[in-house]
Formats: sequence, structure tokens, C-alpha cells
Amino acid sequence: RDLRAPVAHLRGVAAALGVSRVLAWTLMDSGRYEQALKLYQQLLAVDSPESGDLLNHAYCLWFSGDVAGAVDAFSRYARLDGVSFNAAEEFLQTEARFISA
Repeated sequence: RDLRAPVAHLRGVAAALGVSRVLAWTLMDSGRYEQALKLYQQLLAVDSPESGDLLNHAYCLWFSGDVAGAVDAFSRYARLDGVSFNAAEEFLQTEARFISA
């Protein structure tokens, strides 16, 4: 069975995801959050998303002002990456320190 065509296709998909990943990060870094979020949504629409994409997606949501979405995304990242913490509780404790200061 000749697997050259499927392997070539997978390499092309991987290369395209790599370019999208770099572009999403660059857009986020330049404050173009809406465009970056669209790319992160594409990167996360795979069966096994990269943990780094989940983390950067969470930061992008946070920077864009979607705090609730960021908390959910950080929680998803933590579950995927094996980190054990309650993102909502951690966030509220952190915010409480800033508010009470």
C-alpha cells in the first residue's frame, strides 16, 4: 500500500498549522485579538489540540477583555496539561487581592 500521498497531505496540514500558530501569536502580540482568536479557533478545532495553542488562546481571550472565556480556556488548558487547579477560584482570589489593596 502506497502511503506517500496521505503522508504528504499530513505534512502539508502540519506546515499550515505551524504557519497559523506563528501568525496567531504575532497578531495577538500586536493587539489584533479578533484576528488572532479566529486563528486560535481553527488551531483548536482538531481532535488533539496542542497545549500551547490552548494556553495562548486563553491569553488572547484575556487580553481581548473576555475574562470569563479566558477562565474557561485556562481551565481547559490545565486539564489537558495535567495541571490541577480551579481557574475560576484562583482568578477570584487574585482579583480579590487587587481589589482590597
